[in-house]
Amino acid sequence: MRADLIVTTPEKWDGISRSWQQRVYVRHIGLIIIDEIHLLGEERGPVLEVLVSRANYIASQLGQSVRIIGLSTAFSNAPDLASWLRIPITMTGMADVAAASGTGLGQTGRGLFNFRPSVRPVPLETHIQGYPGRHYCPRMATMNRPIYLAIASHSPNKPVLIFVSSRRQTRLTALDLVSFIASSGDSKKWLHMDPEQILIATSTLAWGVNFPAHLVVVKGTEFYDGKTMRYVDYPITDVLQMMGRAGRPQFDDQGKAVIMVQDTKKAFYKRFLYEPFPVESCLLQVLPDHLNAEVVAGTISTRQQALDYLTWTFFFRRLLANPSYYGLEDCQPASVSAFLSGVISDACNQLVQSSCLELIDPGPDGVIASTALGRIASYYYLSHKTMRLFADSLKPSLDVHELLQLLANAHEYDLLPVRHNEDEMNRQLATMLPLKQIGLFDCPHTKTHLLLQAHFTRLVELPVADYVTDTRSVLDQATRIVQAMLDVCAQCGWLATSLNCLVLMQMLTQGVWVEDVGSSLLQLPGIQSAHLDAFRRPDMTPITCLPELIEYLTPNMDRLDGMLNTRFRLNAISELRRVSVFFGPDPTRRTSQSASILRPCPLDATGQSSQPLVVYAETDYTLRVHLIQHNPPSRSHQSITSAALVKSKTQECWVLVFGDAESNRATGGELLALKRVSPNALLIKSPSKKHPTGSGRAVHLTFRLPTPPPAPTVGVQPRRQHRLTLYLMSDTYLGLDQQVLLLVDVVPAVTNEMSSEDNLEL
Repeated sequence: MRADLIVTTPEKWDGISRSWQQRVYVRHIGLIIIDEIHLLGEERGPVLEVLVSRANYIASQLGQSVRIIGLSTAFSNAPDLASWLRIPITMTGMADVAAASGTGLGQTGRGLFNFRPSVRPVPLETHIQGYPGRHYCPRMATMNRPIYLAIASHSPNKPVLIFVSSRRQTRLTALDLVSFIASSGDSKKWLHMDPEQILIATSTLAWGVNFPAHLVVVKGTEFYDGKTMRYVDYPITDVLQMMGRAGRPQFDDQGKAVIMVQDTKKAFYKRFLYEPFPVESCLLQVLPDHLNAEVVAGTISTRQQALDYLTWTFFFRRLLANPSYYGLEDCQPASVSAFLSGVISDACNQLVQSSCLELIDPGPDGVIASTALGRIASYYYLSHKTMRLFADSLKPSLDVHELLQLLANAHEYDLLPVRHNEDEMNRQLATMLPLKQIGLFDCPHTKTHLLLQAHFTRLVELPVADYVTDTRSVLDQATRIVQAMLDVCAQCGWLATSLNCLVLMQMLTQGVWVEDVGSSLLQLPGIQSAHLDAFRRPDMTPITCLPELIEYLTPNMDRLDGMLNTRFRLNAISELRRVSVFFGPDPTRRTSQSASILRPCPLDATGQSSQPLVVYAETDYTLRVHLIQHNPPSRSHQSITSAALVKSKTQECWVLVFGDAESNRATGGELLALKRVSPNALLIKSPSKKHPTGSGRAVHLTFRLPTPPPAPTVGVQPRRQHRLTLYLMSDTYLGLDQQVLLLVDVVPAVTNEMSSEDNLEL
């Protein structure tokens, strides 16, 4: 990477820095600036904690220094955080911090500046209002008129931000304010500004966008938690962040905030909104996932190293400062050591149960090692609980519908919000979809399954507008979950399930059901279900897929509207089958140089080899495949994605799958090799050029075949014929998958006359 500055989210940098040994630019980082570092105490806090701990660990291993700057709101245990960040907290000693704390400014030092909440660029006037009522929705309704009055009183002519708990509340609040304005006799009362004067938004906007306003109204301090199915309080940091949007530097001499709470919580907010609060670690809740990442990276290989890893964390410092919060009875060295050992043992046991970790030595200082599933979880940034689900539920011959249900059950969708009364909406949505539901309608996984079905069905109207944004959230994570699913199937050698995983990826990208007639035609720009009836031959027989359309249009491309030709060169698709195949080595040649000999393997018009080739059993073969892309994407249109909710990819990818579909028919065949094709491996052939261009490299797939059973006749060499298939699958397009059938005769290996690895070329 060539960059002087990297701007990223914590999760992205966590995934990148896990393999810091292989990434030079990660090791060269000299300055890390973390905004909102007080989020250590929230749900995303463990990611920040791991990032800082890893940065300090990398610096210590490389013998270099890294500067860390943390920006946050005020909190009471800032010296603990500064110590963990390796920031000098005083000039002469801790006594100076205590003395500075009594000055009214906060805690200060050579590298620590922790000002009190009252120290701000624009002074803030705060009003806390309590409202009676046990039930959430009626209480929210009673707040709408006070909001109207607060705007009229505090900010009749200046910008106003109103924070609510959900997108539904934004609409309800806006409608009530409009009705209040209409009844006041001046319907354009707050429309005299060029931009909108009043913005009603969910609480997450306080973190994502810097929109300061003269007046901020926090309408309620609770939100509906779909996981616990109840209303819970905002973290105090969220309330402070929303209040912090009040007051515009250079425009206001004073900002104003109105906090509307349940009357029973008014005293609590009066206290904690004006006093610094402590920040505690949440690392223990997700320690197994981060421990797995460090084991995969090679940072941890024994239990003792895992214990040492904990000492780098903010959790370790807070454990000694506030032991009762974490369940530690006393701070005696023996008690602390036993507690930490128990924490590591519990995390390791969870990873073992999820098949992500292997205990080489079960002793207290035993060796631990990652498994294939652990490496997949770390690479795709997935929870070990998702890997446990895959290990328990993936089977050799799952169909697309079963894989879809498995995708919806992934742990990453545990926190998909199921809002108040959405169980009834889910029940209503289920009647419009093809697959039957087997879960509860108030379950986030059931909602995920329904939203994915609606995406494939291309429903125009969902029960509520919130479901559109929820579908985007589901699709954002679906691709990497299915890719991990594919890697698990490839690791197990399951051909049928692997191919169906790729089909599911195509469905996710295009937003269609693969079994629907004409589904591949819906990928074309501007083509909807209502247009499929127009795709007919002169004898009125329907055209149901892209290959049929290509065959029909090849003599005369003018039969199709010219618009499609500008977006997708259909005549180039038919060239995808053009391949040249060579195969080797030749077991009939008794020479040690046979590995370097390539034999041509001619293909007929259907893409099949006509003559079987003889190969050795129990020998590693490397199949070399050269790919030519006859339809290079333009810069302005990298990939064709008709589904509106899918983010357009920068480039489509292809996957080579090599397997024996006739081996173990009951289990869907055997997968011999799988390889994702990088863009650098493709040769580009444009219609205007005679020969392919580019620096495309061969794609290598390594495989071996088992020894054939003994021949029934004595003296006859045992031989078994395999019908191997090479699949070229797209992860983006439906209907463009290609396959080549290769006939292979396997004979027993002659170890003294051959190398242990031979090359084949296709």
